[in-house]
Amino acid sequence: MFAVHALDVDTLDLDPDASPTAVAFTGLFRTLARATLTATYQR
Repeated sequence: MFAVHALDVDTLDLDPDASPTAVAFTGLFRTLARATLTATYQR
């Protein structure tokens, strides 16, 4: 699954060494919209 988030800011102003949890938490409060794409495979 892929997710794309539309944020209300150009940057989250986080440290380059910020943990994925910090990025997700900060982005959660800046999200305007979200879209997901789920790929499927069948033989």
